[in-house]
Amino acid sequence: MKIVSVITGDIIGSTLGNDNHRRTMLNIIESSVGEIKEELNVSLPLEFFRGDAFQVLVEKPEKALLVAILLRAALNGNTPKDNFLVWDARMAIGVGGIQYRTDSLAKSNGDAFVYSGRTLDEMWNERLAIKTKWENINEEFAVSTPFADDVISHWTRIQADVIYDYLLYDVTQRQIAKEKGMSPQNVSKLLKACRIDLIINYLNRFNKLIYDKSY
Repeated sequence: MKIVSVITGDIIGSTLGNDNHRRTMLNIIESSVGEIKEELNVSLPLEFFRGDAFQVLVEKPEKALLVAILLRAALNGNTPKDNFLVWDARMAIGVGGIQYRTDSLAKSNGDAFVYSGRTLDEMWNERLAIKTKWENINEEFAVSTPFADDVISHWTRIQADVIYDYLLYDVTQRQIAKEKGMSPQNVSKLLKACRIDLIINYLNRFNKLIYDKSY
């Protein structure tokens, strides 16, 4: 059975803002998925449901965590400067088999869909969770994910904007600085402050574990 990842998410606090903000957040998810798909050369079917919820199928399962973090960074980084609440979303990553695939993700089925949907339903204060078909991997990420989630949840808008480009594109800190109108020193300080080293280690660990199990 083919192994895939499914990300199920819902936008936090979308009912508290105006409808224009909600539509903007949905557009950010859609446009970011398009950018990630093109840059990573990976299929990323996306569907919205229930107004402010969404689901993404990641056919290269080891890339799912990167996709989820990039989507959170995209929402955060595009938060209006005068907005009281930082834009974010809760996301549950399910990794497992896919039994059948249709044109609609809602009508597709398999362990990855079940794990993702059920895990999101069980989430409370956390904003990122991972559930796979392998219990030893689940045990490891049950420890590491809350730490990473806490770091990501405290990124500032400027940090998230820089991190999005740093993680997605093959660019140097100097190139990011030029693009953002910042000094390379400030870019370096921003990345260190948001613990980019720990996030990259976390991403690499997920990539290796899922890749080794999936192929």
